[in-house]
Amino acid sequence: IDYINQEQMKELGFRINKEYGRVYVSVDGDFEGVTFINFPTITTDGTDFKNCVFENTQSIEFSQAEVQNCTFRNVSEISGHFTDFIGCKFENCCSQGPLLTIDNVGSVEGCTFETITALGDDGYVIYSVYGKKKDVREIKHCKFIDCEVENEGGELTYCCYYKTFSSYKTVDIDNVDFWSCDFGEG
Repeated sequence: IDYINQEQMKELGFRINKEYGRVYVSVDGDFEGVTFINFPTITTDGTDFKNCVFENTQSIEFSQAEVQNCTFRNVSEISGHFTDFIGCKFENCCSQGPLLTIDNVGSVEGCTFETITALGDDGYVIYSVYGKKKDVREIKHCKFIDCEVENEGGELTYCCYYKTFSSYKTVDIDNVDFWSCDFGEG
């Protein structure tokens, strides 16, 4: 599915919303084996993706989803709210800030991050913020190859959760399972 082909977009029933100078494409239903290219922003809610490809896309916002065995090429920003990323490949991506943000509940497992550049003080490959300590999920069985970050500590990942009875104080925590992850070159 090519965003540039507006006729195809209409035929497939994609909804396009132009708000605050950004173009949002809402996607409903589950997708398997579909390639999405040249999209400015894709937003989903309750949509699962399996064996899909996202290429040359500015931003993808998943909510309440499972994203399994998908490939992300030349994508600038990906966020998952109550979303699990399983067996995905992220390659040749450059972001201003975090590439993959996990918000509230979600996991990253069995994924490969290759040739990733995350710019700025918040430049992390994976940035996780959980509502409670019990919601924190480990990053497991992932590979990091040729990744560059600009955050002060040079860390590939960042994780925190909100302190009990506080909506603004957070506690930093390391959620990487170092025994199962592979940190290649870069």
